[in-house]
Amino acid sequence: MLPAHSIHAAVPASGPFDLVTGLPVHSLIVHFAVVILPLAALALIAIVFVPKWRKPFGWVVMAGLLVGTGAAFVAKESGEQLADRIGLPKDHASLGDILPLIAVLTFIVAAVWFWMTRRPQKSEALTKTLGVVAAVLALVTAGMTTAVGHTGAQAVWEGRIAATEGTPAPAPAATDAASTGAGSSASGALTMAEVAKHASGSDCWSAVNGTVYDLTQWINQHPGGPQVIEALCGKDGTAAFDGQHQGQGEPAAVLKDLAVGSLGQAAAAASPSAAAAGAATGITAAEVLKHSSASDCWSVVNGTVYDLTQWIGQHPGGAQVIEALCGKDGTAAFDGQHQGQKRPEKVLQGFEVGTFSAAAEAPVQNIDTTLMAYRTAKKITLAEVKTHNTAASCWSAINGKVYDLTKWIGRHPGGSGAIKALCGKNGSAMFNGQHGGGKREASILATYKIGKLA
Repeated sequence: MLPAHSIHAAVPASGPFDLVTGLPVHSLIVHFAVVILPLAALALIAIVFVPKWRKPFGWVVMAGLLVGTGAAFVAKESGEQLADRIGLPKDHASLGDILPLIAVLTFIVAAVWFWMTRRPQKSEALTKTLGVVAAVLALVTAGMTTAVGHTGAQAVWEGRIAATEGTPAPAPAATDAASTGAGSSASGALTMAEVAKHASGSDCWSAVNGTVYDLTQWINQHPGGPQVIEALCGKDGTAAFDGQHQGQGEPAAVLKDLAVGSLGQAAAAASPSAAAAGAATGITAAEVLKHSSASDCWSVVNGTVYDLTQWIGQHPGGAQVIEALCGKDGTAAFDGQHQGQKRPEKVLQGFEVGTFSAAAEAPVQNIDTTLMAYRTAKKITLAEVKTHNTAASCWSAINGKVYDLTKWIGRHPGGSGAIKALCGKNGSAMFNGQHGGGKREASILATYKIGKLA
C-alpha cells in the first residue's frame, strides 16, 4: 500500500511473467526481443530485395520474426509485472506497449508475402506490393525496437552512470537562493516556505532528512517514472525516500549530487507531517474523518494513524487504491494485501502520524469496528439504498452491509456494467456468485463500506 514503487495494493506482483528462479523475467527475455527482432526485420528487407536469398534463408527469417514477435509480447507482459515491483519508466513503457502490435503486423504481412512468393501461380504486382509493405514495416519494427531498448537502458543506467562520474546536476536557481539568503532562516538555512515555492515539474525542490534538493533534472531520469518525483515537489519527501531507500548507498549518492542547502530546524518542525506527528498522542475517529480527501488523506491501519497524502500520486496501482482509504480504517485492505510482509510494513511506518485514540474510543482492529461505527451512527434501510440507484450515486447492500460503489464503477476490472447492475439493489447473490469467499475481493469491497443494512 505505500511509497515508491515497491508496494502494489491493487495488483499483486506475481504471475507467469514475474520471476524465474528469483530473477525478473523481463530482464531475461528482453534481450531476445531487442536482438532477434531487429535482425530478423533487417533480414526480411534483404530477402525482399534480393530474390536469390529467399530460398536458402526465407524460412530462417520467418522463424526469426516469429520468435522475435513472441519475445516482444513476453517482454511487454513481464515489463508490466516488473513495474508492479519497482515502478514504470514512462517513455519505455509507452513504446513497449506499441512494439508487439507492430511486430505482429510485420509478421503477418511478411508471412503472406513469403507464401505468395512460393506459389507457382501468383500476381506479380500484388506480391511486389506486399514485399514493399513488409519491408517498410520491417524498417519501422527495427527502429521501434531500437527506441524501446534505448529508453529501457536509459531508465536503468543513466542515473547510475551520472552518480559514478560524480557530476553534480546544475541547480542555478537553488544556488542563488541559498547564497543570497532569499527564503532562508536567520541561520542561513532554507525554509519550508522557500521549498514550497518550487512545487512544479519544471522547478522541483524537496526536503529529505534536513537537506533541500533540486530534483528538477532527475524527474525524467527516475527509473520509477516521473510521477514519483513530481509528487515530492515543494514538500518534505523524507518519509517517501526513507521508506523506499533507507540504508541504500546508490540512491543516497544520486540524491547527494542534487543538494541545494540545509533545511532550518524551525522550518523542518513546520512540516505538516512532523507537526502532526508531534502533536498526535491519541487521535480520535472524528479527527481522522476530517482528513478524507485526496489532498489531505489519513487512514487507520491496525490502531495507528498514517498520513498517506504524498503517497496517493506515487502508488503504482493507481491513486484510487489509496484514495479509497482516506478518512477510513484501511486495516482490512492493507492486511488482505500485505499481512506478514516486512517491506510494506516498514514503508507504512514512514507515514505514521500517531496512535488511534484508545482513551476516547476502543482500539481499531478492522474496518468493521470503531471508525466505521463512528462514521455510520445509524443503520441504513434498503429503501434508502434504493434511492442511490445511478452511476452518479451507487449504493448496494451485500451480505448485510451497505457499500458506496460510486468510485469503483470506473475501476472495476470486469467493466462498469457489472457494478452499475448493483446500484440501488441487494447485490449479495451477484457478488457471492462471482467472488464467493475471495479474500482479495472482500478486502477491496471493505474499503467502500458505509454502514450496516437495517
